[in-house]
This record gives sequence, structure tokens and C-alpha cells, in this order.
Amino acid sequence: IEFLCGLRGIRDYIEKDTLLNTLALSFSTGWSEVGEMIKKLSDENAVLRKENKGLGDKLVAFRAEQLAVPDGSIGSFSIVKKVVEDIDAAALRNLAGEIKKTNKIIVLFGVLKPTPGLVFACSEGVSVSMGEILKEAAAVMGAHGGGGGDFAQGGGGNGEMIQDALDKAESLIKEELGE
Repeated sequence: IEFLCGLRGIRDYIEKDTLLNTLALSFSTGWSEVGEMIKKLSDENAVLRKENKGLGDKLVAFRAEQLAVPDGSIGSFSIVKKVVEDIDAAALRNLAGEIKKTNKIIVLFGVLKPTPGLVFACSEGVSVSMGEILKEAAAVMGAHGGGGGDFAQGGGGNGEMIQDALDKAESLIKEELGE
């Protein structure tokens, strides 16, 4: 059991009363309705987060459709090789994941901002290891990373060399596929 009395009790009451009245003023309501207002805002926040996620998913699908236009081909595989502006690594990963669902496609993405990075992906049936390709291509720009057979990512290094890293990756893939 813990309690406050005397001057400490009065100070505690004043602090809590001040906080409650400040909250009530910020909500333009009485102090007795602050709890209800917080609950209402919390519920609205949950709905907005769900809507935001849905819109984010739609945006990824739309951007993937825009970026999925092939820049060429290597053998029977289409290749998408682009430097994408102002997108974070997580969103770029999602984009590459959407595009690689397309049959016979190789995705080589570079991003400059907020930090330099590479994201490589390929459809099933492409007989190259994106992880191995990324390691060699990332070295061109002084970046590090890794991954598996159909997906790899890395970051860091000199962003001015990102196009050279993408060109190196394309060259390595052509060698491995006998092109």
C-alpha cells in the first residue's frame, strides 16, 4: 500500500489536476469526458492505420505496374533495370517482390535516396543466384549485402556508382545465362 499525505499529497493532486485540465482543453471538452475522447481517438487511429495500409498496398501495386516495363531482355527473360528515386528500401523490396511474380523476369533496382541501395529479384526458373550477383555488383560501389537465389538486397557505398553496379549485375547475369 502506498499513499501520499500532507504537502506531497497536495502537490500530486495539483499535478494530476493540471494535466487533466490541459488534456480537457486540448480536446475542447470537460475533464470528465477526457477518457471517452481518448478512446474515440484511439479507435479512429486504428481505422485510419488500416485504411493507410490498404492505400499503401494499392500504391505498391500501381508503382510495380509502372516499373515493370522491361528495359530489354537476356535470353528468354525480360529485364527491368532502373534507378528508382526517393523510395525507401522496404518499399523497393515490396515493388521488386510484386514484379518478380511475373513470369520470366529479372529485376535490378538501384535507389539513391534516402541512402544508396540495391534490390535484385527474379522469377522462378531463372538459373542465377541473385545473392551472388548482388555481392559482386555491390562491390563496384563499395556496398554490402546478400540474399538467396531469387532475391537479394544491399546498401551503402558510393551512390554515384549505382548505375555501374546495375550494369555489372546485368553483365554477370548475361555471362551466367550464356548470353
